[in-house]
Amino acid sequence: MSYTFTHRSLTIDDQSFPVDYFLGDNDSIIARCSMAKDSRSIDVRIEFPKDDLRYGGAHGAWLEQKAIRDAAQKEIDEINARQRRDAVQDAPPVIEPDSEAVKTQRLIDEYAWNISDLEGKLAKCKSKRSKTAQDIKANLRWYTGKLAEIATPTPPVTEAAEPVENDVTPSVDAYQPLEDAAAPHTITRLYDGDGWRIVHDYTLDKIRVILDDTAAQFKPVVEEAGFYYSPRTQSYHKGTGRKAFRAAESLAMVLPIAG
Repeated sequence: MSYTFTHRSLTIDDQSFPVDYFLGDNDSIIARCSMAKDSRSIDVRIEFPKDDLRYGGAHGAWLEQKAIRDAAQKEIDEINARQRRDAVQDAPPVIEPDSEAVKTQRLIDEYAWNISDLEGKLAKCKSKRSKTAQDIKANLRWYTGKLAEIATPTPPVTEAAEPVENDVTPSVDAYQPLEDAAAPHTITRLYDGDGWRIVHDYTLDKIRVILDDTAAQFKPVVEEAGFYYSPRTQSYHKGTGRKAFRAAESLAMVLPIAG
């Protein structure tokens, strides 16, 4: 039985097979190829140890195949490195956020989440006059007031300036319930943008992502964020735990804003 080795094929008795070469134990050469047997293809592994007379041919073919693979991998690495350099050069300058602004935004997010959570609990109360409901309302008033205080910046006033009167009530519309004719105060808008809305549905106790026809291309993005489609509501659902609200916030950051 004669063997002929090249970097692309292994020929055994005038029959050639595509082959991959590997370096085995004790520097032996392993040839792995597919052969036809009984109308089906089977994988065959042939090992050539150093004391085999065919070792020289197998070793040379392995070196040639390895050189081709290394050259291809080097080209891929150079392309990836060039793309990373280009991305760094094209990236906008990094602007360090003001520490106070970051703290304020975290408070706003936390208060908004608590307001949404309390509204959901209040909607589940059987009696709005119960002690539990009254406690929830008191907490809602506290968080809403605090949110209004920090969400509206105070105009700067110099020593020589006249006092600035501000009779405008700070707006917290982003956290107010959406009216529903059939069941008022059951849905709260969390985020919205160009063809999409993310709402807290207290009736279903779910976070819902509603996509218009113009935003249908974002369905894979919504599903990747962990939301599942409900044919009944024709929207995407997720629970109402803290992780669900964080997922909704992250999703809102990647979906297009209205403009």
